[in-house]
Amino acid sequence: MLGISIFVADRTLEDNVKYMEHMKAAGCTEIFTSLHMPEDEFGPLKEKLLETAKAARRLGMDLMADISGQALENFSLPFLLEAGVTGLRMDFGFEARDIAAYSNKMRIALNASTLTPEFLAALKEHPMCLENIEAWHNYYPRPETGLDKEPFIAKNRWLQAEGITTMAFIPGDGLKRKPLFQSLPTLEKHRNQSSFLAYLELEQDCAVDKIFVGDLTLSEGSQIQFQRYEEGVIPLRVTQE
Repeated sequence: MLGISIFVADRTLEDNVKYMEHMKAAGCTEIFTSLHMPEDEFGPLKEKLLETAKAARRLGMDLMADISGQALENFSLPFLLEAGVTGLRMDFGFEARDIAAYSNKMRIALNASTLTPEFLAALKEHPMCLENIEAWHNYYPRPETGLDKEPFIAKNRWLQAEGITTMAFIPGDGLKRKPLFQSLPTLEKHRNQSSFLAYLELEQDCAVDKIFVGDLTLSEGSQIQFQRYEEGVIPLRVTQE
């Protein structure tokens, strides 16, 4: 399953919606966005979220939003549900009982790297919907800070054995996010690899259920690669000697 990242502060709404349309054609089914913004930008962010969610519904794409406890107080769960947000990534600021309660209303993504057997046991002490609990790895903007492959796989296999969907990011080869412009992968080895090659490795060798592009966009060539792959074709490049 392929997903994309939409950062409303980095591009215009028009550009983001156009990219969503292109990636839907390439087989993309889900969008990740962030609701971490300074307090004085809450109003504009709210409007952009509404428009992004509206476009996602039109395209039949799910919308997962990264949110903190403070941001959730600002937006409120009823507002997010009515807007069309289908899930929340809860990284910090939430107790086990709160996460369990939210899981009965929508999909919840937890930090895969910090999720432990002890916290999972604490979650299960409360009425919850395990089918709505997912484990998402972070992306790592700074070089040399991404994850190593072997412990990453081991964590994913444990999570899957617990019945939890796993997710990780691949780098995009289009527009990069400021200020570092160094790609947004989960695995460090993928930082300068092609997006499609990184996708295939996660899909086939890393116990990953869902894969998102971390950066702002994919290049047109990569979009075509993913679209053909969705059709059951893997294009190969040939260099004549």
